[in-house]
Amino acid sequence: MIELWRDRPSATLECYAVWPAAQYLPLRSRMAIDLLAAEQPKGLGR
Repeated sequence: MIELWRDRPSATLECYAVWPAAQYLPLRSRMAIDLLAAEQPKGLGR
């Protein structure tokens, strides 16, 4: 992820990821979830 418009104030946004019950998770989905988890502030939601 890259930050756009660094000179503008950022907004707070709640984000939820729903993990499917099936063991198989498409690679793109897994990569997107991992990226979001890595980018969130430490100590939230883990």
